[in-house]
Amino acid sequence: MIALILVLASYAIGTLHKVNYIQIMFMTIFGLALILIAFSLLWKPTIRFSGVELLMSRYLLSIGMPFEKWIKNIANLGEIELNANNFVQSAMTEMTTLPWVTGVNWLADEAQGKLGETSSHSTDFNFKDLHMTLHTRWQISPALYVHIKLLTQIMGEFYEAKRREETLRQNAYMQAFYESGSRLTHDIKNILQSVGTLVSAAEQTKEKDNDALVSLIRRQLPMLNQRIASTLDKLKAPGEDKKRLEKMSAWWKNLQLRHRQADIEFIADVLPSQDINAEVLDSVLDNLLSNASEKAKYLPGTLIKVELYENKNHVFMIDVTDSGHAMDVSIAFNLFKKHITSHNGLGVGLFHAAQDAKQAGYKLALASNVNGAVCFRVTLAPEESTEKLDK
Repeated sequence: MIALILVLASYAIGTLHKVNYIQIMFMTIFGLALILIAFSLLWKPTIRFSGVELLMSRYLLSIGMPFEKWIKNIANLGEIELNANNFVQSAMTEMTTLPWVTGVNWLADEAQGKLGETSSHSTDFNFKDLHMTLHTRWQISPALYVHIKLLTQIMGEFYEAKRREETLRQNAYMQAFYESGSRLTHDIKNILQSVGTLVSAAEQTKEKDNDALVSLIRRQLPMLNQRIASTLDKLKAPGEDKKRLEKMSAWWKNLQLRHRQADIEFIADVLPSQDINAEVLDSVLDNLLSNASEKAKYLPGTLIKVELYENKNHVFMIDVTDSGHAMDVSIAFNLFKKHITSHNGLGVGLFHAAQDAKQAGYKLALASNVNGAVCFRVTLAPEESTEKLDK
């Protein structure tokens, strides 16, 4: 290009001014040199001036589309709109405010829409599940196409984030619904087990022991009625937590009356007079004894021992120990952390029992897991209190 300029400029100047060719050559060369020096100085940025290169790049990338303003508006819509489809609708409305855009069509997952008017110049943009057709007043330049494609990707990322938020909210709702239903099912299961224990006691009672059986039923039916009423209250208002306080000594005696199987042994050195949350302890102990009895069906000769005692830190504990086989290490590790599946039913009930015990200020843990001594321990004190006492 410089050679052509040199030849043509020399010819033009020589024709017009009738100057010597050597002089023309020097004038043209020095003129080009001065122009190139000035342009190079203007192209590179300095302290006071950003440079022609930066201005040109900014112009090419932002022509008709102020990037920072549009991104800020999209971010604001992302905070305001909770629904993914509403967010796309608002973003497309924002797109039609651009002066060179006549209309836009979009398809996002199962939602679709159209704004503005169609034109002879249309361009398609796709990002994952977001498909957009942009109608413009003139054909989009390559630089602007890259720019809009980037903005479409940003819009698509916001859309995907909104969809994930909706999925998480739905999962959280279903999880809460499942937890409430599972706990109520667990309570009903324990009540039915208590009724089954009374029925079993009635079947095994001889005629001469009818008076004792009637006395047992009279004592247990009011308690079962209270537990049924409490479960019905939870069905009406799942968020409300009502306590049934009872003296530990009375609760311990009632526990022995409910579980009078020959293979269950109850041991208590001291019967404290403190109040306990009888509803929670009934649920936890019934579940532990039910699991132990279920294990005894598969392993005949399994003995079950329930022991109430006070440790050195003056905290009362209840141990439920069976002489059966130990649980698998993987099951024992996840026992109170999540729902698990096992052939004898361990997992779901114990998970909810541990959660109920924690909410009541107690602690349910697996104290021992060896063959011949599988022990579950209920500590009748908050977990933080026992840790402080141990320290």
